[in-house]
Amino acid sequence: SPLPSTTPSWTLESNVENALLGSALAVGAVAGNGQSTIAAGAWGYTNGESGEGAVYVISNERSLTYEGNEAGAQFGRALAFVDVLGNGREGLI
Repeated sequence: SPLPSTTPSWTLESNVENALLGSALAVGAVAGNGQSTIAAGAWGYTNGESGEGAVYVISNERSLTYEGNEAGAQFGRALAFVDVLGNGREGLI
């Protein structure tokens, strides 16, 4: 039988030197549709503010990037999906 492919179906890059993309990772069910959403932190990300950080959120429907927008914020250093409201839908914190 043939070996599985070693070529990824997708990749993620921050295109920012020393962003530390992937230093925090979380997987959750945000939409409540059974599909997983991935969040990847890049707390060293800089785009206007030094060390502001960023979080990349990827799902089957879209991908979004959120920036810290404050110098030294290190946004994305820690990530978790939690059902805060108890409604079966997880939010990213």
